[in-house]
Amino acid sequence: VKGKNLSDSDVKEVKENDTENKDASIEVTDLDHFTIFVVVSPTPVGPACITAGATSGSDCYSTIQQAINVATTGSTILVKDGTYTENLIISGKEDLLIEGESKSGTIIETNGTWGIAIDSGSEEITFKDVTIRDAAAVSGYHIKAYNSEDLSFTNVDLIGNNASGRGGLDFNSTPGVSLDTVSISHYRKNGLSFTAKCNTSLVTKDVDIKDVTIDDIGWSGMAFYTVAGPSCGSATE
Repeated sequence: VKGKNLSDSDVKEVKENDTENKDASIEVTDLDHFTIFVVVSPTPVGPACITAGATSGSDCYSTIQQAINVATTGSTILVKDGTYTENLIISGKEDLLIEGESKSGTIIETNGTWGIAIDSGSEEITFKDVTIRDAAAVSGYHIKAYNSEDLSFTNVDLIGNNASGRGGLDFNSTPGVSLDTVSISHYRKNGLSFTAKCNTSLVTKDVDIKDVTIDDIGWSGMAFYTVAGPSCGSATE
């Protein structure tokens, strides 16, 4: 837009989407002010937001898994109340907090063999103020942690669906476990299980359990194993 003294005959009108006037310029006289509107792709919005440790500090995503995927070390994902039907994989992440708006209102509903998997060198992973509900009908564990360190569950309800072959929370080769104010119920296998090691240098140890209730369990409320199976060899620790 250029401004100079022109007569009406000198001003050329350029219509929207007029391809014939692509090389024309618009010249405006007596211009006091103008507004430019720029259309860009919208920033992803949704209930799971990274509020700490992210590049911008205000990136929001429509699923919890999307937020996990882009989380950097030291990130906090704040999850607003609602029901989130998705399976979660946390792999190779460090110092990550997933915190619900409220335990009763923030519900993660999973349906996979492992509804939530924490593995591959993840460290300092915390779930806080959420309800994690199991909708799967296959054998496996609702939450499986393997080859990872310093895992915490604080003010969390784990609710199974009494499906055959389903266990609750399983820690395998995971040193540093903290459970504080956790409820585990409605599983046909173990509610809570710990395995020393399986094909990894990490050994499950340093477990801190406080205010944990386990109810309506098919096997043991809490179980301890040296190895997970024949493929794991022998545990020496």
